[in-house]
Amino acid sequence: MRRCSVCNGSGHLTADNKTPLIYTVEAANAEMRRVRIEAAARAALDAPQQTSSVEGWTERQIFDKLQAILPSAAASYNQAILDLKDSPRGSTRGTAMELREALREVLDHLAPDGDLQSAPEFKLEAGQSKPTMRQKAHFVLKTRNYPSSMGKAPEDAVELADELAASFVRSVYQVGAVAGHVTSSHLRVNQLKRYVDVALAELLNIG
Repeated sequence: MRRCSVCNGSGHLTADNKTPLIYTVEAANAEMRRVRIEAAARAALDAPQQTSSVEGWTERQIFDKLQAILPSAAASYNQAILDLKDSPRGSTRGTAMELREALREVLDHLAPDGDLQSAPEFKLEAGQSKPTMRQKAHFVLKTRNYPSSMGKAPEDAVELADELAASFVRSVYQVGAVAGHVTSSHLRVNQLKRYVDVALAELLNIG
């Protein structure tokens, strides 16, 4: 961004005597913040010594909290982000498993099986030998007195993430069909990450 000057009391900020680009001090400050953020993001991407690949505010908050309480989950989460940036990557099943593992570790940490099974009125779901990930998410949010209407979205996100991750495990790509599945696979694993981010943001009290 080129250095701006105020033109003859008009109140319009201009760049090199061209058409005014910004019309208020607030807009000017917002534009400068945007430029600084973009520059910082580019610098982070270009720095080979970076140990963390996280960029967005939510990703950073999730990663920092995981690093503080569950470093192994933080490592899985960070690896998944690195994998998603690796555009030539053919298979994304490993990425899906990293995301699911990060979510599973958080749920196991916040809602151990014993705590759920000793809770009043707890019942295993049909065909299950231990609490499901959705049941664990429900238990965590209920103990925080979340209204049921607010808790449904993260609980759904946990269940969808679990189901979507499981679908990657079940997928068996034939050698000749891999290329045709790459784009679809990347779209699905990006969708999975969105579900995981929604769930982790709520479970870790982010926002």
